[in-house]
Amino acid sequence: MDASKNTAPSVIRLHDPEPACVVGPIRCRLAKSRADYHEAFSLVYRRYVAVGLIPRNPLGVRIAPQQLRQECRVLVAEASGSIVGTVSLVADGGEGLPVDRLFPGSVDGLRLKGHRLMEVGCLVSIDDSGRFPSRVYLALTRATIQRARRGGFDRMIASVHPRHAKFYERAMGFQRLTEAVPYDMVGGHPAVCVAGSANDAGDYRQPWRRHFFDHAGLDDTTPGDGMSPMDLHYFERLKSIIDGSWPGIKRRAA
Repeated sequence: MDASKNTAPSVIRLHDPEPACVVGPIRCRLAKSRADYHEAFSLVYRRYVAVGLIPRNPLGVRIAPQQLRQECRVLVAEASGSIVGTVSLVADGGEGLPVDRLFPGSVDGLRLKGHRLMEVGCLVSIDDSGRFPSRVYLALTRATIQRARRGGFDRMIASVHPRHAKFYERAMGFQRLTEAVPYDMVGGHPAVCVAGSANDAGDYRQPWRRHFFDHAGLDDTTPGDGMSPMDLHYFERLKSIIDGSWPGIKRRAA
């Protein structure tokens, strides 16, 4: 794809409706294709729009800046051949973590102690039961913990709504590191920073310990490459269109 041209990229259109109920086993794996990424970003968009976290856009996808970084890996949950959930995982690296922008200095103490950090974000699932946590959420969380352990990360970091932080603290032994602040990436809704262990099963209460630690090897979360250069360029252009910064938009509007 020639980056010098201002023709708009062809947008993948996915017309399959969301299943009313998730049936069968749920397996998690790394996103491997442009269609995987597009379906994941579309699912985040639909869920975030539905609860008022982001405005609508004509492309029907939500692409966070960190999802276009080399350190990011996108996991998808599948059931009966359909993607029913996704989560994005960012390894701490030269650019730091997304949490560093929202909560400056919040995780520096963990770094100084030698902890390897992985930030968890953009977690959405199709709720197949009306209960929390759903089967999809449990599968994605289990896969996230497996991915962290296999990648050598011992602390998982997340920015979550204060009411969700209570679940992480009580059920999973996470620690709240900050006070709540408005988060511009989710419409100014409040967020706090929490951190938890990827290795110490004793931090987790039952039945969560059983869900997250007693099923090793079920998911394809082994280390692998992230988004290809071609797909990265494609989604960078989609994001620039959504943000209104694509040169072709300005030319036509002039």
